[in-house]
Amino acid sequence: MRVRTIFLASVLIGAVTHVFVNDPTQGYGIYALWMVQKAVHIHLQHPREAA
Repeated sequence: MRVRTIFLASVLIGAVTHVFVNDPTQGYGIYALWMVQKAVHIHLQHPREAA
């Protein structure tokens, strides 16, 4: 899977995760802050499994 980063004023703000094949102007993305928050949550819930 290829993920494209989204920068605004040289700051990472998110990533595009999926793009529709029949319409490349549409797709799905996620904010970088949400990715970090989820990673921290997973690490706190399962500290031994996160390495």
